[in-house]
Amino acid sequence: MNALARIPARRDRPGWRQQPGALTGEPIAHYPRLPNMLRRKYSPDSPLAIDQGEAMRIHPISVCITAGNEEKMIRDCLESIRWCDEIILVDSESTDATREIAAEYTDKVFIEPWRGYIRSKQFAEKQATHEWILFLDADERVSPALRAEIERELSH
Repeated sequence: MNALARIPARRDRPGWRQQPGALTGEPIAHYPRLPNMLRRKYSPDSPLAIDQGEAMRIHPISVCITAGNEEKMIRDCLESIRWCDEIILVDSESTDATREIAAEYTDKVFIEPWRGYIRSKQFAEKQATHEWILFLDADERVSPALRAEIERELSH
């Protein structure tokens, strides 16, 4: 059983709402089959083989992150997804070093005015080039267990 690792929620964030376990650091959800966080963008009829050493991943993966003034958290998020094939960051006009930190990990950093979570994620999805997309917020991390689960799912 795998859980998405989250650090405690910050109450000063726009749109903050308390979730079970968010303030205690406990896992907030279990993902036996990765239902909503991993999405297929295109049809499964065109698999591409990606050589990952011993494990062969058939499907490449894009990660879409939305962020705004997240310089304290974004580096840990990006470190947890270095293994992914494509990283896309949509920055909502940050005034801190969020974009500069993200540029150390990817050249796909887009600046978009904040228009809400849904529109930010839709914009990020349009930038993705792979059929499998993982959506994260800057305060989320991909644990080793979750990575293993994703790798397993993408290897068939």
